Amino acid sequence: MKKISLKTTIPIIADESIFSLENAKRVITYGYGTAINIKLIKCGGPLEAIEIATFAQRHGVDCLFGCTTEANVALTMAAYLSAGLSNVKYIDLDGLDYIADSPFTGGITDDHGQIVIPKQKSGLGIGLSELKMNNYISD
Repeated sequence: MKKISLKTTIPIIADESIFSLENAKRVITYGYGTAINIKLIKCGGPLEAIEIATFAQRHGVDCLFGCTTEANVALTMAAYLSAGLSNVKYIDLDGLDYIADSPFTGGITDDHGQIVIPKQKSGLGIGLSELKMNNYISD
C-alpha cells in the first residue's frame, strides 16, 4: 500500500487493517495509505472512532466513514460523527441497503444518493417498530 500511495494521486484508503487507534497510528506513521476508513462496528464504537479521526487529523490524513451490513442505529451515529469531524472527506454508509427487515425505525435516510440526517433535539431519532419487534419475539 505504501508503494502505491507514493506513485498515485488517487486516495489509497486503509480499510480492512483498521480496527483500533493503534492500527490507525501504524498505517499513518508508516504511510500505508493516504486516508483511513473508520467503521464503528469494527473499531468498537463512537469514542474510538473519534480518537482515530482526531489522530488522523493531527497528521493531515483524511478519513472515510464506512460500514458493513449494519442497522440504522450505527449508520446514523456514523453520519452524525462524519458531519462533525472536519477531516472526514468520504462517506459510504450504505449498510441499510442489505437489511431487508430491520426492527428499527427512523435515523438517516437516502435521498437520491444524499444522506439525510434527522433533525433531533437529542438522540439519534431511532425507534423500535412494534410490529416487527412482535414478529421477532414470537419466533
